[in-house]
Amino acid sequence: VWHCLPEVPQDLRRHDACLALCDLGLFYFGGARGRVFYKDLHAVSVDVQKGCSFTKVACADVAPAPRSNTAFVSRGGTLWLFGGCDLARPEMYSDLWCFDGSWTQIVTSMPPPARSGHQAAWLKNAFFVVGGWNGTGMLGDIWSLEEGTWSEVEGKISPRACFGLGALGNKLLIFGGLDDKYSVDGLCTGPCVQLSALTLFDSLDSTVAAAIEVGQLPPKRAFVSSSVCAGTSLLIGFGADGHYPGVTDLGDVYLCRPVTWSVSTHAVFPFAARRRVVLWLLIHQRLQLLPSHLWILPLQWMDAADWDIEPSQRTAAESREGCPVELFPVTEDGQHQEACPAAQAATSRLQ
Repeated sequence: VWHCLPEVPQDLRRHDACLALCDLGLFYFGGARGRVFYKDLHAVSVDVQKGCSFTKVACADVAPAPRSNTAFVSRGGTLWLFGGCDLARPEMYSDLWCFDGSWTQIVTSMPPPARSGHQAAWLKNAFFVVGGWNGTGMLGDIWSLEEGTWSEVEGKISPRACFGLGALGNKLLIFGGLDDKYSVDGLCTGPCVQLSALTLFDSLDSTVAAAIEVGQLPPKRAFVSSSVCAGTSLLIGFGADGHYPGVTDLGDVYLCRPVTWSVSTHAVFPFAARRRVVLWLLIHQRLQLLPSHLWILPLQWMDAADWDIEPSQRTAAESREGCPVELFPVTEDGQHQEACPAAQAATSRLQ
């Protein structure tokens, strides 16, 4: 349910500011109004009746310079800020800051090139920076910071800025953004919006792939700063379908639930049908009408749950790696070994 809150103070009405939630609370940082850029940090409290109240956080002289379009993400009780720009100077940044009640600059060697309009996220113990704009063109590189060392990963996305990003498990989900046809002077031809599908970056093997999408797909868009992860889902909302002039601001919100294919949840046939297939295979094996290497193949696509094992037997059955496949292992001389617990339970029930 949407609620319209009372308007915020005039001096805090800015574009390209950052909002992030951590264990310390909700915080609002930086942004710009016209050609004036800011570096103040405010703690935010939200009340449906009274609206938002902003309390400026007193910071020492050590603090990030004024900027907008920065990456501002949380991790536990800390907030992490990387990069951004101040177009009034002009200046592009590649510095890294951490806030845990006070600002600390994290000094690292060989950081990623300066950028704005990028995104960042934590995946376990690694901090990732993705894409952005370097002042002359779009970027598609991905960098990781782990144990104080920056490294550029092998995978790359199509160059973009002002896009949405969410972190789920070991993957980054990347959506929309301005493409490399964008021009800061507004002379780009066409909408300049990234038309590629939802992109997945796997941090385990540094691969980038387009997601297979079904359902009602959200329209392509840029300026998707409201892309967040909620539980095991990705929320994509708002933004615009292009760059001024002639842009359409979007007010919709889409929910994406990533699903991974597995035998237990995406079986081709219902359980009853699969059980009859197993019974047929076992009968024909006894009659020696089918070679073992042929009839055992379909069983590789069925996990222990398909065998209807008693709860007391399931732990022991599942503890043996490959047990659903090795129902009746064959030795080099062609003799069957003793069946595993899962097979014994299944055979007794099928008989």
